[in-house]
Amino acid sequence: MEACNVCGKVVTTVSGLRDHVRRVHLNATPRHRCPACPYEAYFRANLLNHMKFGHLCLRPHTCSVCGKKLKSEQSLDHHVSRVHGDKAGGGVPFPCPSCNAALGTKASLSLHVRNVHERRRDFKCHICEAAFSQKFSLKKHVKTVHEQVRDYNCQQCGSDFGTLDHLTNHVETVHENRRNHRCGQCSSSFGYSHTLARHVKTVHQKRRDFQCDLCDKSFGYLGNLQKHVQGVHEKSRDYKCELCEYSFFANTALRIHIETVHEKRKDHKCEHCGASFGQSGVLKRHVVSAHDKKN
Repeated sequence: MEACNVCGKVVTTVSGLRDHVRRVHLNATPRHRCPACPYEAYFRANLLNHMKFGHLCLRPHTCSVCGKKLKSEQSLDHHVSRVHGDKAGGGVPFPCPSCNAALGTKASLSLHVRNVHERRRDFKCHICEAAFSQKFSLKKHVKTVHEQVRDYNCQQCGSDFGTLDHLTNHVETVHENRRNHRCGQCSSSFGYSHTLARHVKTVHQKRRDFQCDLCDKSFGYLGNLQKHVQGVHEKSRDYKCELCEYSFFANTALRIHIETVHEKRKDHKCEHCGASFGQSGVLKRHVVSAHDKKN
C-alpha cells in the first residue's frame, strides 16, 4: 500500500499513487488514450496494461489440461487445483504419458492429451478449410475473415480492424514505429513475428513458393503474385495519379508514388549512415549492400 504525502490517500500501487498525484494535485492532463474505450492514462505503461488485461484479455499462462489462459502463475495454480484437481484428496492420480503433466480426473487427462499432444482441431469452418481447437476461435475467425466485421477503429489514421490485438499491433508498428522482432541474419527488424518469419524464408532462404501460372516467375508472397498477375498479365491500371499521367494497379503503389515523387518524402532513415529513402524496401536493400557486407 502507498500513501499520498499531500492528502494521505492510500492506493495499492506506486503507479496508482503517481496517477493520483498527477490527476488530483497537479491537475495534469492524461497523454495516453485508449483507442477502444474512454480510458486515459498518464503513463504509457498503464495504458498498455489496461489494453492487455482489459481489452485483449491477455493471459500468458495456459492450462495444460483445458487450454484456458490466465493472467498469472498464481491464477493458473488456483485454476488447476479448483477445476482439475482431485477434490477429495487433493492428489493428481492421472499422469500424462507424454509429458510431466498430472491431472486430477480421467476426463481432464483426456482433454489435455487431445488439445496438447494430439493437437486436434474439431471445430471446422464451413466456409474454408480452417480448423480450430476451441469454439470461440472458430467464431472469431468467421466474424473477422469471412464476415469482414471490423469493430476496432484506429483514431490516428481511420483504419479498421477485426480484433483489438490487431488494432494494438497496428498502432505500435505503424504509428509508434516499434520493431521488436529482429532478424538474426541481418539488421532488419519487424513489428510482427510472422513478418520476421516471412522475411527469413524469402530473403535469406530464398524461397519462392508462389508460382505464376502464366509465366515462369515465382514469388515469396501470395500478395506479390497477385499484384504481378494484375499488373503484368492483366495490365490492370485502375488507380490514376491526379498530379501526373501515371496510373497503377494497386492503391498502395499509387500512395507510394505520390509520397516519394510528388511530396518528396523520405521517411525511412538508415541508422548506420543517416541516408534517407522514400521506401522501406529501398532502405533495406541499402543496408544489406552498404552496411551488412562490411560486417
